[in-house]
Amino acid sequence: MSIVGIDFGMENIKVSVVMGKIIKTLNLDSRMGDIHVSPNVVYYKKNENGGIEKYFFGSKEANQGRILFEDDYIRHSKRLLRLENWEKSICDNSAVVTIDGVLSDIFSAAKNRIVQETIDDKIDAVITVPVNFTEAQKHRLSANAEHAGINVINIITEPFAALFSKDIIAKIENIQTRKNVAVFDFGGSTLDICAAAVIPENGALRIEILGSAGMNYGGVDITNDMYEHIVFPFFEDVADAEMNDMTMKNSFYKEIEAAKRNLFSEDSYDDDVTDITYKGKRLEMSRKTFDDFLREQGIDTKIKNMFDDMLDSINEDSFCDDLEYSDFSDVFMIGGTSRMPFFQDLVREIFGDDDIIDEDILDDDENLYNSVANGAAAFPGCSEQFRVSQKLSMSIGIDRGRGYEILLNKNVTYGEKSALKTIPIDFLKKNNGMIKIYQSASDRLIYGKCYDVDDEDILFSGIVKIDTELYDNSRDIGIECYNTPKSVMIDTYQNNGEQCIERIALTFV
Repeated sequence: MSIVGIDFGMENIKVSVVMGKIIKTLNLDSRMGDIHVSPNVVYYKKNENGGIEKYFFGSKEANQGRILFEDDYIRHSKRLLRLENWEKSICDNSAVVTIDGVLSDIFSAAKNRIVQETIDDKIDAVITVPVNFTEAQKHRLSANAEHAGINVINIITEPFAALFSKDIIAKIENIQTRKNVAVFDFGGSTLDICAAAVIPENGALRIEILGSAGMNYGGVDITNDMYEHIVFPFFEDVADAEMNDMTMKNSFYKEIEAAKRNLFSEDSYDDDVTDITYKGKRLEMSRKTFDDFLREQGIDTKIKNMFDDMLDSINEDSFCDDLEYSDFSDVFMIGGTSRMPFFQDLVREIFGDDDIIDEDILDDDENLYNSVANGAAAFPGCSEQFRVSQKLSMSIGIDRGRGYEILLNKNVTYGEKSALKTIPIDFLKKNNGMIKIYQSASDRLIYGKCYDVDDEDILFSGIVKIDTELYDNSRDIGIECYNTPKSVMIDTYQNNGEQCIERIALTFV
């Protein structure tokens, strides 16, 4: 049995494998040489017999695509998980692919490489997801991995997983007194943070997640926004009349990405300048160009508010002392976008400490890009070695006809149950036994109040189906919710009895 960690990033997919006492980052495409980053892309191509061929990751065929958003290239499938029903015609309308088909194809290709590397076709995987992934998104990712033959044993958030990577866990596992740390994970599609307490306890170590927060903004969004607000307006007057909007965007996408790499690589300097040139017109870009733009968009304010809201949420927990930024000893910054000094300076400002960032982690490409996958692979072993306390990253609630009501608060510990809520049997009959499930990462929503389900902070997650035939039709049905390592469960009762009548996994119906 092979144990692997899978970081299913929007831009890249990383897989790490437990190989005896070491964890190895797997090169998913052997033709690409010894690299640690595999582009998360599928290229579909019609062969001579009319069949559809698939090419993955860094393969030569996929890299030959000159236009990033060409119809037969499927990128950013992680973000497509937000859409309930996504499909696309490929190969001149010869076939249609769905998000589930794309995910299954990607996981199948990854499994083939894992089997080649380990000579073992039985695979246990820990998959990582962004903090703001709903249970429905988790289920969809997990179901397609299972369909590809990968046994998913756990799903954990990306910044939480990074805590267990070799170089980060080495910095916290031998402490003698409590240590509060944070992980700042800024990748291609999301910015996630988590705060954790590392506590020596009776000769063992307890790692407790205090809180987490996330926003759907990453390196790809920076590139897209730079195009919309700076690059396109600058070159609009010299654009070819025959170039449509998408062609124009595609032609500059690579240029902006190249500018980011040149300006924010490990070997770059503050005063470096790079150019984007088109039809004799030259746009000079520097680090200051990006910094000024991010401030104009209010990204720094949004991130500060996200940190503050997370800290306020942690301090609302009656089991926590009042936690302040000065109580943190280290921030581990990971993810490629963390290389931008703008975000490093922002973290130092938030914590009021110029030395708060662990530079060893930030300056090491292996940690920067692969700590999530490495930590996910190590997580099963660490769970046996340490006492690990996971917490729910989003509140979970229902709509009983009055709006969103929280069943399970954000930041509750795994296995903890909510208070009981009752649903009239007439309401269930009217809705054919269906209950809509919603989630929210917002720290402003509180238990005991109702919120409009159209609120921007509330996400539809799925529907559970209750078998009304199981219950006495003269009484209301009580329900309560608790979270497990892989999913969220709902127990249903009548008469407030301790024995649940029906247990339902929260997934799509």
